[in-house]
Amino acid sequence: MVDRTDERYLLDGAWFPVTHGITFLAADAATCADVLVSWRGRATTELTGGVLRTRRVEGTLPELLGTLLPLRTAYVTRYLMLPTAGARWTAMLDNSWRGSEAISDAAGMAAQPGGMRGVGVVDSPQTFDRRTRTGWWGARGVAVFDPDPSATWGVRGSSVKVQVSDTGRRWELTEPDEEWPLPDPLDRTARRTQDTFSRASLLRVADSLGIRLHDEGFYAPDGWGVLVELVGGRGVPGRERTLAQAQANEFPEDD
Repeated sequence: MVDRTDERYLLDGAWFPVTHGITFLAADAATCADVLVSWRGRATTELTGGVLRTRRVEGTLPELLGTLLPLRTAYVTRYLMLPTAGARWTAMLDNSWRGSEAISDAAGMAAQPGGMRGVGVVDSPQTFDRRTRTGWWGARGVAVFDPDPSATWGVRGSSVKVQVSDTGRRWELTEPDEEWPLPDPLDRTARRTQDTFSRASLLRVADSLGIRLHDEGFYAPDGWGVLVELVGGRGVPGRERTLAQAQANEFPEDD
């Protein structure tokens, strides 16, 4: 179970912002890769002239995360599917310089033909300094989406999230709506917005779904994953960034 004082991050935050957001998919890694290629493949080919290919990769968790490098500032070119302990979930990450859009990816994967339950989790510390314009906007959120062909967008679900506004001045809350499939996760007696959905609450929701968010041993327990990567073509928008550059916020204005 989750300790209320738990302030750990996956791999002690060494791979942030790659691990800023993680999508968990209720299918095996190969199926998730196939659905992703079916979803993203055509648009990727139209934009770049390349194709999305899948291959098995092996190694420790840091080595597997390393297959996502370099990071990209404008267009994702690599996705990593990691089996998890217990085989209930596949974790999906990508090589976006700001971390994956885990919540929208969870909805997108659930909505595809052959899609599956998607859970998007975001957990970032608040380190942004308005004076220096450095650091990261604090955010934590969970979304749960299930395929539903009768729904307008082919999916039903909802999300809960607190995040620092784009000015870096205050926290904002997104409350779950009537399609939230789990017990209410909010502390409606909290005085501060960020405490309405605390980090302990986020971890309890993840724990209830069988997701050990920051436990290194939960990911790729057999030392392998599936990499989906762009191959060939005429190039993509944006620039490459190393992990160190992303962590140092070396983000030119024209990116």
